[in-house]
Amino acid sequence: MATDDEKKAAALRRKRNAAFSARLERAKKRTFRPYGIALSYLVFNWNRLHEALSLLFIMVVNAPNSKNHLGTADRAVPLAIWHSMRSDSSQRDMLRAATTVAPHLTERQRADIKWMLQEIDKSLRGDRNSAIHAPLTFSAIEIADGSEFAMNANIFSGSRHAKKLGGKNLIEEFDRCAALADCLESYASAMYGALLHLYNPSKGIFGEVFFAWPKKPKLPHAHQTNNRKALSRRNGGKVLLRRPRSSPA
Repeated sequence: MATDDEKKAAALRRKRNAAFSARLERAKKRTFRPYGIALSYLVFNWNRLHEALSLLFIMVVNAPNSKNHLGTADRAVPLAIWHSMRSDSSQRDMLRAATTVAPHLTERQRADIKWMLQEIDKSLRGDRNSAIHAPLTFSAIEIADGSEFAMNANIFSGSRHAKKLGGKNLIEEFDRCAALADCLESYASAMYGALLHLYNPSKGIFGEVFFAWPKKPKLPHAHQTNNRKALSRRNGGKVLLRRPRSSPA
């Protein structure tokens, strides 16, 4: 039968273990925060990109008849067709097909829209899918006075998405994809604006204002960073957790 001192020692160990488990959970949440911000920003920019593509689709299929396009009459049918597709990929295929046969587009406009869609399909699509679907795991690096936590793709899960992200800095990878989606969204929006004002010129103080067709953008590369990344990261996404002192015998 345990003595009173042994019972006290056991209770103290349980209390310290519970406190350590709570600190561990808080450390995981702190570790996850910058990854969660980077991933959510990627999703946000991906959705903005496809919203811009939907507006561009309106102008591709409906431009010659797009007077007062902000009314429901000119938007309803193209948007109903666009949103009837069950995947982003199908929507892009539909825009590509419409671009091929739209008689009011110039050859340059046709080529630029197809180039943009190709850039999405070439790398951004697959990288975004890997970021969204790859199983992630916490990893701990033992150091002198504690454990340093980070997140990595779980390459042992068998997931092809995790294997694609294996060994990469996940925050930098998510940021790169978000920057590319943001760049292409701006390009698609500028295309939409050019087609819109071609058929619906704005009135300025010097008469009608026309928007020029945009030039192809310089796409961001992996080594380029943005200001948001510096704000979202602490210790490179790693959190230090100190182990509790050993309980008395």
